Formats: sequence, structure tokens, C-alpha cells
Amino acid sequence: MDQKVNVLFFGLAAEIAQTNKLSIHAANTDELKKVIEDTYPTFQQLTYAVAVNHTIIHQNKSLTATDEVAILPPYSGG
Repeated sequence: MDQKVNVLFFGLAAEIAQTNKLSIHAANTDELKKVIEDTYPTFQQLTYAVAVNHTIIHQNKSLTATDEVAILPPYSGG
């Protein structure tokens, strides 16, 4: 787990993290979510999506340093 992945935060997720971009050591999305939830415990109660390279993922995915990862807050719309 020695690679850093650039992670973008949007909306409420950015407010909780108090930034819109971080570099996080993670080899896959499960590790990434654990680091985020350990660092910012509010995420443990938040329903949020993880997108990798503009695609929302629904299961663990390996990450590389060149991947674009985004943390998307819950949203509603019509």
C-alpha cells in the first residue's frame, strides 16, 4: 500500500473532509473507504458513492496512482 491515489470530494463530502482533494494511500476502494471513514468518522453514517474514472463502482476495485477517484455525497433529484 505504498501508492497514493488522488481523491476528489464533492458537496457534503467536501464539507466533512474540509477539502475538495486529498492524496490517500490505498491499493483498492475498500482500503480507501476504510482510511476515509477512520479519518473522518462522520462518513461511517453517511451513504456516499465512490467513482473511479467517472464510473460509480459498487464493489471493491483495485486502484492505481493514475486513477481519478471521487467521493460523491448522497443526492436527490427528479
